[in-house]
Amino acid sequence: MIKFFRKIRQKLLTESKFSKYLLYAIGEIILVVIGILIAFQVNNWNEKRKNDSLEQNYLISLQEEFGFNKKNLKSLVTLNVKNANFGLKILNYTGPSKPEISEKSFDSLIINTIGNEVEFRPRNEIIDELISSGKLSIIDNSVLRTSLSSWSESLKRVKFQEAELSKYRFQLLDLSMKQINLRDAIFNATGGVFGITESKFDNKNTQILKLQEFESLLSSFIGASKFADQRFEVLDKKIDEILTLIKQELKK
Repeated sequence: MIKFFRKIRQKLLTESKFSKYLLYAIGEIILVVIGILIAFQVNNWNEKRKNDSLEQNYLISLQEEFGFNKKNLKSLVTLNVKNANFGLKILNYTGPSKPEISEKSFDSLIINTIGNEVEFRPRNEIIDELISSGKLSIIDNSVLRTSLSSWSESLKRVKFQEAELSKYRFQLLDLSMKQINLRDAIFNATGGVFGITESKFDNKNTQILKLQEFESLLSSFIGASKFADQRFEVLDKKIDEILTLIKQELKK
């Protein structure tokens, strides 16, 4: 093909048909430019198709990841609400007077209040990979990109409140270790399923209810738990927003 065009140029030059040669040369340049543009466009189409395919794969993986996180968060919220409700029941019996609650009932309440750690542990493998590799830009939806990029900041706010809650929980545990017989408390709360039998010591666990320090720590724990609920609610809405946007993109 190149030889064919070269022969035409040489023929036009030898025949001194310069004007025709000039037009021909311009036409040839235009053809070359068009060929380059077409090749460039085809390359862009191929790249876009690859990116679209990669984006779809990431969106599916993100949908699974945030679906898991939503279920995980729901279970954690249920646990946190349960802990606070048990704590509120205990507050009904605190004060300087003789506690009007049985040892077994109190033991069950205190173990259920502070026996479980509240910490959200999300799966972040896919979103971390997207951000660390710089591939977040393949997500076409700008609103979704913004939501994904701010996910870690949302987690930080939750972690801050969880740390506050954990602080009061450990303070309650420390005080309980000093003031109550945890062996009896665990036995009464679990019915001995862990193999822990009743203690031979005869101290009354309900006496801790007369300590103002216990009442203050328990009140702080419940307050921190309620604030954690608010953080969890905001995070849950963010997860819903991300899942909705992902669903919309997958339908395109």
